[in-house]
Amino acid sequence: MEILDTRKTDRGNAARYRYFIDMAGAGWHEYERWRTHQRWNDKRLLERLGQAVRGEDGFIKEISDGIVFPILCAMSRFLKQNKSGHWKMTDPKVFEDDDMLIAARRMLKQCDGRPMLIGHRERPTRA
Repeated sequence: MEILDTRKTDRGNAARYRYFIDMAGAGWHEYERWRTHQRWNDKRLLERLGQAVRGEDGFIKEISDGIVFPILCAMSRFLKQNKSGHWKMTDPKVFEDDDMLIAARRMLKQCDGRPMLIGHRERPTRA
């Protein structure tokens, strides 16, 4: 099977390629960081609803991807491209992890505790 590489002839594909090369490691790091964040233990997540997986010690070991991916989506607002065209995540100085955890917990509550419904409900329209 031949793979067609059009980075040299298609500027859009070259830019997408550069983005994925720059962000793959950082994205994985962010995914793992939020999925296993220690502060989830303070957020009353339930195993029976698929919100979290607890270890034998009773502490949360990881949370559902249905909670992690909306956080990653929100974190994408902190991505910046520098002058040389490379991408980097830059957290604002006022950003606190706990603010994001509280917001995620609030979204989970709005979805009746079901992680896979986060982001799938209709939002009320503003008049």
